[in-house]
Amino acid sequence: MRKLLYTVGAVTLGAMAACNGGASKSAQGGDFTLTVPVSTEAEGHIVYLTNYDSDSRVDSAVVTGGMAKFDSHVDTAYIGRLIMDGRRLGMVVVEPGTIAVDSATRRASGTPTNDRLNAYTVAQDSLMKEFAAIRSDENMADSTREAAIEALGKRFDSLNEATMTENAGNPLGLYLFISKAYDLNLAQMDSAITANPTYGNSLRVQKLRKGLVTKEATSPGHKFVDFEIVNDGDTARLSDHVGRGHYTLVDFWASWCGPCIRETETIKRIYNAYPDTTLEVLGVAVWDEPENTRKAIEAHNLPWGQILNTQNVATDAYGIPAIPCIILFDPEGNIVSRDLMGAELEKAVADALAPAKQ
Repeated sequence: MRKLLYTVGAVTLGAMAACNGGASKSAQGGDFTLTVPVSTEAEGHIVYLTNYDSDSRVDSAVVTGGMAKFDSHVDTAYIGRLIMDGRRLGMVVVEPGTIAVDSATRRASGTPTNDRLNAYTVAQDSLMKEFAAIRSDENMADSTREAAIEALGKRFDSLNEATMTENAGNPLGLYLFISKAYDLNLAQMDSAITANPTYGNSLRVQKLRKGLVTKEATSPGHKFVDFEIVNDGDTARLSDHVGRGHYTLVDFWASWCGPCIRETETIKRIYNAYPDTTLEVLGVAVWDEPENTRKAIEAHNLPWGQILNTQNVATDAYGIPAIPCIILFDPEGNIVSRDLMGAELEKAVADALAPAKQ
């Protein structure tokens, strides 16, 4: 059930898949216009059009009359992300034609691939409604609910696999593959790239693969990898805490990450179950502003030590594509477990520390 929830949520938030019977057309170059409705309060602000794959800024437009308008040329179609004042305003397939973003749904339409994108999203939304109905049916037996969710998950996977296959070699297929790639191991990633070499040209895929190599090198049984960060003139290192003769549980998290905040309840139970001399708990804030991290520490009463403002340093060191990521190190700094949460994490800690607690 958790797996389906995660998969459905991740793809729905992206909402960028599309059935594409004319993929080759969308890959050709040509002129395009793109209109983006924005609140009139944002008059004079700048909306940026970025390339999702490279994270680079491609173009910008000033909000005039509650609208940002792009009028340009695209050599090769790509997935674009719209950003204003650091906020994401939606994503769009940038291809030749007249493209308009809906003010309510933030979905783009007006060109073949964007229209197919919307058709796919309708099918996806239908599955989501079925999922919500199953979860809310109080008269349904647990075994029946689990079976229904399992069947729905297979339909969802089938929809996405078919869409990805139909769009192989174009930006939509690439986006779907990237969404899926976060759940692949290194062997699966390499197999997929071999089957469709165009994926290997993607900068995001290359970064994900590099992360998988790093993740494999920092899997259970391997020695810890140190990193160093300077924040407010103070230098902090992971080695200040790990490999110091006691077990260390390290939580890589961010203040804006809902699952991270929820998992702190598990970490609190673990923290309260062992003395500091047996187990040290350490938070490592990633992809977050220090002030926001401090506010979250206070708001959620997190009593353990923290390393702030690591941004990409810590996640690059351990090949972490998503958070929370929780790693348990033994007294010598060897990795005991990683990527466990809830009851599985509590059991892993209890099993590892059983001899130390006797």
